[in-house]
Amino acid sequence: MNGIDILEDASRLGQLILFFSGYALYWKLVKTKKERPLTKYENFLKFFVMLGMLLYFFSFLSLNLWG
Repeated sequence: MNGIDILEDASRLGQLILFFSGYALYWKLVKTKKERPLTKYENFLKFFVMLGMLLYFFSFLSLNLWG
């Protein structure tokens, strides 16, 4: 096993951690929205977290189908 394989595995693990952290943050913002209106910053953050998760999912799916 060469060093590139180890780095690819670490990169995949990091991407999964970021994905699930984004998911947890998104649902925390959704829960907060039920209690009080979100600020402009929180709406901005919620939008870009969801956009990032969707882009990650589609790029991951397309790369796995292509490769």
